Amino acid sequence: MAQYKIFAVEPMGFPTVPLIVTAAYTNHGGYPRGEWFLAIPDDADSFFGGRITYSYKSFPQGPFSLSEDVILREALDEAKLRLRRYLFEKRTGGFPIAGFREADVREDNKNLFMHYWLMGQCMTQLERISKATQFQALEMDLHHVLQLPRPTTANID
Repeated sequence: MAQYKIFAVEPMGFPTVPLIVTAAYTNHGGYPRGEWFLAIPDDADSFFGGRITYSYKSFPQGPFSLSEDVILREALDEAKLRLRRYLFEKRTGGFPIAGFREADVREDNKNLFMHYWLMGQCMTQLERISKATQFQALEMDLHHVLQLPRPTTANID
């Protein structure tokens, strides 16, 4: 069964939470596909993504299989690698900082999309994911969130 997963990222230095979305599915021809998207709520609305395509429908008989879990893990690894590269590029002079820890990536659920919608964060990136994905369930969920009327907020003094 095709699926997508959502991950919240808590690296040092961001006032808000970056987002990773991964997907595993088969295309109309029955070939496995994986996708990953990385949305960083910085001043540039940074966005990265990639698609993993396979030219075969399954592995030959043996101890390994090409499962959704394998595809999702590979997609997550690609997104984490891109996040590490982004963080490295943002550091002063591009040199490693002593004591720098790797980003904390934790699995979340669809409600994280609602969090971004409520906060008005990563809206440009969510729209880009919606347009870029070839996984219909992900596109439909994002389309729904993006079409919701924005709430109004006010401070209470």
